[in-house]
Amino acid sequence: MAHQAENGFEPPASPVPALALRDPSPLLPVFISAGSYAKAAASAGDAVRLQELPGVEHFELIDPLSHAWGWVIESLVSVLLTENRMP
Repeated sequence: MAHQAENGFEPPASPVPALALRDPSPLLPVFISAGSYAKAAASAGDAVRLQELPGVEHFELIDPLSHAWGWVIESLVSVLLTENRMP
């Protein structure tokens, strides 16, 4: 069930699946992590997948020359191939 706002309006779930990538390091505060985003999005009814990439830093996720880039591409292809059906 989607989250209902105080005014009674229930926003529709996003038609676009989300992929949240994160390093599960205990050094990153939970309230700013992709994990908290994924949990909130899922509770709002959005299709979201959380992929944990241990040891991957923030900018490595957008750097095609980083060792993490292969994981990023694999994760994106996986989401695209599911045709909006998230596990």
